[in-house]
Amino acid sequence: MAEIFKKLKVEATGLGDLVAAGVLKSIEERTLSGVIGNGSFTSGAIKAFIAMALNGNSKIRKIGALAFGVDAGEDIAYALLGKINAFGGNTQTERGDF
Repeated sequence: MAEIFKKLKVEATGLGDLVAAGVLKSIEERTLSGVIGNGSFTSGAIKAFIAMALNGNSKIRKIGALAFGVDAGEDIAYALLGKINAFGGNTQTERGDF
């Protein structure tokens, strides 16, 4: 898994790219959660693979790779935190805003 993230390098050229990636992340996370899950090692690995496949020179591909890459990292982090029972073992939606 570490090798996947070493190969994934994405650049954002401004605030617009970051906002676009955030919007795309929100949409793809809700769309794919029923298919590949969310917050697990498996979903993180799949999203990291998608991020690597999207990574390219065009602005749209960079935004897509950034959105999927951040979501992949988030899924893996939540999976790790769940293994050590962080946040009381609750899921992302059960924790609420903090």
